[in-house]
Amino acid sequence: MQGASSFLDSDDWRVVLSNPTSSYSSILLNLSNEFYTYLAACPGMVKAIFNLQRDNLGEVISFLSRVNELINNLRDWFRRFRDVLRPPEEIPSSKNDPMFPVVYRYDCHCNFLHTVSYYGCMILLRNFFKSLQPDPNSQAENIFMVSEVCKAAESSYYFGLFGPYGAVFGLRMAFMVTDLPTKMWIKNELDKMSEIMPIMRYQVSIGADVVLVEEE
Repeated sequence: MQGASSFLDSDDWRVVLSNPTSSYSSILLNLSNEFYTYLAACPGMVKAIFNLQRDNLGEVISFLSRVNELINNLRDWFRRFRDVLRPPEEIPSSKNDPMFPVVYRYDCHCNFLHTVSYYGCMILLRNFFKSLQPDPNSQAENIFMVSEVCKAAESSYYFGLFGPYGAVFGLRMAFMVTDLPTKMWIKNELDKMSEIMPIMRYQVSIGADVVLVEEE
């Protein structure tokens, strides 16, 4: 996510994700497709904030309106998603992790992937607001969302290749807004994923993906 829009965030692909001609449909499939349309919009938001003329009040208000709409859509989506798939179970860390001694166990990969990605999106979008419109509650929100992502990391290894791969986005977003000890913890987790699956080495190169740029 380096300041370029996603080709998936286009009218043609949104039609595909809306599943208009499929002979197979389910509540969960529809929820998944709906989430992917919101996820696909995030790279375009990154591009927009990079190009934003911050001294142009109308442009800033328009951008914040778009961000707020996406946040509200995601919150509504997550409520409906939780009606279908239950929250994860809290269990003791199998690694006796001192930073996160209690972690999450998810009942399926779909639940894990969508939940971690949801919090990744929310961290990104909420911090767009912080960079343009300071909010005293943003730090508490970040602490909660970072914790939700990090407590899921251990569970990712139970889902094969797609488990850690699905955790990367959320972990990278969490890395950008958390304190130094948690940054080091996240960096260690991402490095371990890269060692296990060399194909992911580029995906876990954190320095290449810093998107939460604030005014100097």
